[in-house]
Amino acid sequence: MVSSEKQSGHSVPNDANRALRVARALYLRTMGYTYAEIARDVGWADESGARKAVQAELSRVVKTEARNLKEHLVQLQLERIDLALRKAVMPQIEQGKHQLFAVDRLVLLLRHQAELLGLYPPKAGEAEQAMVVIREVPVGLLPAVSVEALGNGRN
Repeated sequence: MVSSEKQSGHSVPNDANRALRVARALYLRTMGYTYAEIARDVGWADESGARKAVQAELSRVVKTEARNLKEHLVQLQLERIDLALRKAVMPQIEQGKHQLFAVDRLVLLLRHQAELLGLYPPKAGEAEQAMVVIREVPVGLLPAVSVEALGNGRN
């Protein structure tokens, strides 16, 4: 690997082929190759380089997918809240039917909406996000991964 430079407090590799090498390493690992075989094929000095690259990329992919899923679920919940407000709660308030109940539901839905949007700070002692660490992936668990699917290796 070529030298690194500091950018926003993180090391940024200058190796232009890094994404291709990591993609190849991940593909070979999913095909059942050992880390030593991957290191030889991709050009790392030893198997620890291959292991670190594969684990780092798997971690990045899992985090990206988890973030995408979370964003999708939050959007879905926000749409459901909006639908409930428009179709059920607000008509009752506007028509004067069951106003106390409707206002109670309105407050509850707006509170949940604000929580989903992150408008409330986390409570003391709450973890801001869960972390998943993947040490090894069984052969055949992941489909072949293209370089386009891996992105540029940055979050």
